[in-house]
Amino acid sequence: MEFLNTALTFPTVVFSVLLIIVILFWLVTIVGLADIDMFEADVELETDTSTASTSGIFNNLGLGEVPLTVSSSIIIMTAWLISIYSQAWFLTEFKSHSLYYVFGALIILACSIIALPLSALITKPLRRFFTSKQTANKHDFIGLECTIATSKVTQTFGQARVTLQGAEQLIEIRVQDLTHQFNLGDTALLIEHLVDSRSYVIAPKPWS
Repeated sequence: MEFLNTALTFPTVVFSVLLIIVILFWLVTIVGLADIDMFEADVELETDTSTASTSGIFNNLGLGEVPLTVSSSIIIMTAWLISIYSQAWFLTEFKSHSLYYVFGALIILACSIIALPLSALITKPLRRFFTSKQTANKHDFIGLECTIATSKVTQTFGQARVTLQGAEQLIEIRVQDLTHQFNLGDTALLIEHLVDSRSYVIAPKPWS
């Protein structure tokens, strides 16, 4: 009961609300109504991408090597856990203090900062599952077999896993012909790259 009370009071309640949003997002993603890369910036699959150093703390910590939805979820979860214990250890005796909310705001800031390097450590083992899309030329995928990673594939939604040069990558896929339904775990053939949506058109394997 004390744990729940801490989670629902300031400052931890701020992270609790964000955590609930994260949980809802992943539930929606699991049923195929959201895209794990839906917040990603425009990225072209080119081998000649500039090797200039990228700016930003996410990239410096390696958090940019996994989808934004994954890194953000881990950061929020980590900050939430840190806030739970920080509030219990440092703010309990200040509940009636006039500066309680000032201390609480400082804890929010501190938890957010501390969560970044910790999240980078947590995501490190996951990076190999999200090989940077900039390492492959967009045309290299044409003709390859992929495995559907979402519960459905439509003209506007879908993801699949494809292996190129020994590395598995998660890519966006679409269908142009809705007469053939693709489900989670099905295999298909990548036949075309769509520049505007940064995705690939799939088709049933002719030999299946």
